[in-house]
Amino acid sequence: MRRSTTILRTCVLTAGSLCIAILPALAQTTQVDLRSQAKGVDFSRAVATKPFKTGITLPATCNVGDSYFKSDAAPGQNLYGCATANTWTVESGGGLPSVTGNADHLLGTNGTLASWMALGGDVAGSPPSLQVTGLQGKRVAATTPTSGQVLTWNSTALNWEPATVTSSSGGGPVTNTGGDLSGAIANATVTRMQNKPVSSATPSDGQVLTWSQFSSQWQPQAPSGGSGGGTGSGSGISVLGVTYSSANTLTIGAGCSLSAPCNARFGTNVVAITTSATVTWQSGAGIAYIYVTPAGTVTVGSNLTVICAGGCSTAVGLAGFPVNTMPIYTWTALPTGWDSAGGHDARAYLSTKVLSAGTGMILVESGPQSTIGVDVTLVPTFTTGAATLAFGTLAASSCSVDLTVAVPGAIVGDALASGWPATMPASVLGMMRVSAPNTVAVRLCNLSASAATVASNSYRATVVQGR
Repeated sequence: MRRSTTILRTCVLTAGSLCIAILPALAQTTQVDLRSQAKGVDFSRAVATKPFKTGITLPATCNVGDSYFKSDAAPGQNLYGCATANTWTVESGGGLPSVTGNADHLLGTNGTLASWMALGGDVAGSPPSLQVTGLQGKRVAATTPTSGQVLTWNSTALNWEPATVTSSSGGGPVTNTGGDLSGAIANATVTRMQNKPVSSATPSDGQVLTWSQFSSQWQPQAPSGGSGGGTGSGSGISVLGVTYSSANTLTIGAGCSLSAPCNARFGTNVVAITTSATVTWQSGAGIAYIYVTPAGTVTVGSNLTVICAGGCSTAVGLAGFPVNTMPIYTWTALPTGWDSAGGHDARAYLSTKVLSAGTGMILVESGPQSTIGVDVTLVPTFTTGAATLAFGTLAASSCSVDLTVAVPGAIVGDALASGWPATMPASVLGMMRVSAPNTVAVRLCNLSASAATVASNSYRATVVQGR
């Protein structure tokens, strides 16, 4: 602390108010403790104040609460405090980092210190005129877009750039619809509902849109049952026929519908055709054979190039109606398309095939199929087996051991028809019998007075079965 000299003043109050200062004989030095002796100290009028130790090197030691002004540190980072004994910490809250040389930078922090940071990543430029130059780290081209273009990735230039949207075929701007719509955008047609096809047939007054399981599409049909306009009892059946529509198109089953199906019977099964079909000629000349399969599929078989739509299918390489099918029509195609007078009806208004089971025969009806079999209680069946056997040399007046031939299905007691090799010696007699299930035993006996050699050969056994 600063030393002070005490000056004693003696004042004599007279008419002139004279005050005389008297110095003590010996000057006294006192110590003033501002912490405990001062009260309400005000340094605002002081010429200068320096409350901190000052220098360019932090003291090696410090006590908690000490402060130090490091004069060579960056402005705003000069003040240090001792929060832990002998450890100085810069008091960074005292100011901002220097702005010198940091134009267009933003104030940021790394979690420890504040600093000015330049803009980067997907943006560039100064804050007043900031520009997005990338997306998720992918560069965006500076090309000026035109009306209707979209941002598209260019894998060659490795950047996003404006481009005109093209169709899946790459033929130019998108002008056609997709999904449940068909045609140009300005004139789209609903061809499906929930991805289920809708028939293009023109509906009649009062018809409703009905699902056809046969043709797998929605199609207009007269309502039936319920409280609608139908009677609930249908309107009978329609006849499945073929009509000429144009040089390119034949129509099959024009009158077939849910309320008036075109029925076809195969044995005890009846299949219902409830929608019409079209056959479009594309090329070739010859005859098309139109028929129904036992599964109820209308089929067009030919050597022509045709397209079948609306619930029918095609078969190639046919020169006639396949067996086990129901013929409907034949139609001749000229090199220029269908012959308008080329249709020939192959249907029969009523037809059937009567099968009777004769003696020893069995007839089994199962759906559209008739199966003819044999009554084994009346007609014997035959099972045959063969094997190469080697009996070797038989001694005079002796028989061989039994060798066997496998005959699947043979039962002990079945009758046998023996098949002997032509080279068997005349003095050798053979015998066969079913010795066990599926097994026929063969034994040879030499009836002569001398030995007989039997060469290895094939022996065949036929079992005759009648139950």
